[in-house]
Amino acid sequence: MCYSNARRMGPCRSLFLALCLLVGLAHFGTGRENAEEFDIANDGDMIVLPVNIEGQNYEFALDTGCGITVYDTSFRPLLGTPHGDLLVTTPNGRVRGEVFTAPVTRLGSHRLANNRGVVILDLSTIRRVSGHEVYGVLGMDFLRGRIVTLNPDRRKLTIVESAVDAAARKIPIHYDNGGVPFVDAEIPGFGPRAFQIDTGMFGFSSGNIDHSAFHELMDRNLLMAKGSSTLASTFSGSSRLKTGGLKTMSLGGYSHTNLRFREARSSALGMGYWRRFVATFDFRENFLYLERSKHFPSPDRDLVGGLHILRIDGHVVVASVDQGSAAAEGGVQAGDVVLAVDNHDAAKTRLHVLRLAMTDRDGFVNVVIQRSEQVLELRIRLESPEEQRAPEE
Repeated sequence: MCYSNARRMGPCRSLFLALCLLVGLAHFGTGRENAEEFDIANDGDMIVLPVNIEGQNYEFALDTGCGITVYDTSFRPLLGTPHGDLLVTTPNGRVRGEVFTAPVTRLGSHRLANNRGVVILDLSTIRRVSGHEVYGVLGMDFLRGRIVTLNPDRRKLTIVESAVDAAARKIPIHYDNGGVPFVDAEIPGFGPRAFQIDTGMFGFSSGNIDHSAFHELMDRNLLMAKGSSTLASTFSGSSRLKTGGLKTMSLGGYSHTNLRFREARSSALGMGYWRRFVATFDFRENFLYLERSKHFPSPDRDLVGGLHILRIDGHVVVASVDQGSAAAEGGVQAGDVVLAVDNHDAAKTRLHVLRLAMTDRDGFVNVVIQRSEQVLELRIRLESPEEQRAPEE
């Protein structure tokens, strides 16, 4: 999908498309009666939450990779006079946004209260790529000081006041100068590596590895480059990122093999990774608590077939088709409107689910498209997945 990714000193680190939805209740002691729950997906899609602004509800993405809350440019007439601007760095370049005083903004009973204001940026690309009608991003200025649990098994995100059961594995959280959280993962044969906690990054891979580490891992045969690349869209544009399979990585003693990572400006773990855990982010005491979810053994996936889709004005549209791909051989063309993918009605199905139907698996996917006045039923061959080993504890 799309993501925004500020550099180490920047306030906004990432909102991914390829970019992300998990949260819930682990094992809490006292204080559960004060918990507030919100529905989320459990398949690596974007975390989308109902945010109330001046009495009106809007969909916002939850992004720990962003140090400051972002509003869409459509809010510009409501915010008065800007009191400055901010340069946001993404993997595709830099974009400058005006800074405004934050209006009354709430998620449930939790109010955004900061002295930095909010940034205004054009989020239309994020909407097209994710398929969600997001008009803002809740960043770390909202999350700092709160305790949030992602529970993919219950499909819930929970904001709580209590401590976590000692049964969960406890991992320290540290921050960069922009207030973005990081944890240290262990890569055998390479050593510890700081990874940004990036709930704004969604898709089918586990996350990103920075340029220098990506190539060093390849040189040591610890990361195997894939022939495919993924299209990443951010506030400042789109680019293709190389992908690779990391032999082994562990966090808090939980190990996985053959995780998919993209080469990017900075290292980050996105929703494709966090869906494997019931994860409690204690941004008050600065610890991460992990327990296995039912998705713990799930492998990462690769989009195959060469078909790239967006949601535009309520329609699922083919944005591009890779030259020489199975989709091209099957007759799909850029500009086609997708009506169905296998048994999924495209108009009523999340883009993430439609893309999941086109990930690496044996066989074919059936796609119904509309081209001008014609409705065509096409059959696209999917590549066989490479052998993937189950994760180990």
